[in-house]
Amino acid sequence: MSDCTLSWPGKAEALAEAASPPRGELVPDPPAGPEPLRGGHRFVEGANLEVLKLLRGELRGRVALIYIDPPYNTGGDFVYGDRFGSHAAWLSMMAPRLAVARDLLRDDGVILVSIDEVEHARLVVLMQEVFGDGNHLGDFVWKMKSGGASDVCGMVLDHEYVVAFGRTTAARLRDGSLATV
Repeated sequence: MSDCTLSWPGKAEALAEAASPPRGELVPDPPAGPEPLRGGHRFVEGANLEVLKLLRGELRGRVALIYIDPPYNTGGDFVYGDRFGSHAAWLSMMAPRLAVARDLLRDDGVILVSIDEVEHARLVVLMQEVFGDGNHLGDFVWKMKSGGASDVCGMVLDHEYVVAFGRTTAARLRDGSLATV
């Protein structure tokens, strides 16, 4: 069990945002048709926190697997915001999304989150708070590149992490439990 918790300016407000009602509604795109895609999957476009909150009403406790590839707070030039100015701002962005994602997962559901070494430690502690320390299934190391060019402080960083948590202790990655949705 972890004795760590995160505290940052704006934490209470960030977690309250997860509980607030969504601002908007899901509107079918007529060219795509009103029906879900084959297999029950749908493509939803919009601000991710608001879309997650909209889906929570319909899908609470029904999702087997969630994968998130959030901004890593690197200040890179991306289509989405990746300049949070502080780790506190990044945590305030992540906390409500993880809390709503937890609501969507079924009891044996799993969430996978890609992250680099800059935010890895903070992400794990935040996810321990949201999902429970005993629900940390482990971390995968994803080798991104090979070569010798130094990236940070003269070191070659060639990997990222994929952090895995279960909704409850019933979550598993190997026994086929995620095969059905």
